[in-house]
Amino acid sequence: VDLSRWIGIIPGPKNTPYEGGRFKVDIQIPAHYPLCPPRVTFLTKIWHPNVSSKNGKMYLFRRDWSPALFVISVVRALQCLLDEPEPDDPHDETVTEQYISDFDEFQTTAREWTKRYASDESLEPLNVPRLLQPPSWGGDAKNLDKVREHLENAMSCVDESSGNFQEGVYVQIAS
Repeated sequence: VDLSRWIGIIPGPKNTPYEGGRFKVDIQIPAHYPLCPPRVTFLTKIWHPNVSSKNGKMYLFRRDWSPALFVISVVRALQCLLDEPEPDDPHDETVTEQYISDFDEFQTTAREWTKRYASDESLEPLNVPRLLQPPSWGGDAKNLDKVREHLENAMSCVDESSGNFQEGVYVQIAS
């Protein structure tokens, strides 16, 4: 199991052009982590000033990274950027120009891209329930404990009272 690569889905926040979308992201933990920030790529196309519309790459924490931050900081920052883009730190000049000069058109385009690329039909499922079952880790308790610890630290995705998966961010550790 490669713990340096996480694949996750981030739901689009309500009252944004990304609402109703589910955005697949690739979070790569570099060898020099935590001295260097994780690299983030949107695998789902997204019309956003802080994400390249060509390749999905973004520079998260390029100025503000601290070794005191955790992967959960990256996940939360992604959620915040979907809620409130930062045009002062752009990664895609075309999208940023539209965001600044014609916000209504930006929202229309972002909604269209969300519908086209981030709908349930356009994403492959992560099969989250299987993620948390010990048999999927071959009975190796050491690996399972590491994975469980990462998942528990990163996010709580199961409602303890009902046992159902909550709306939110789910992470699958790529093998």
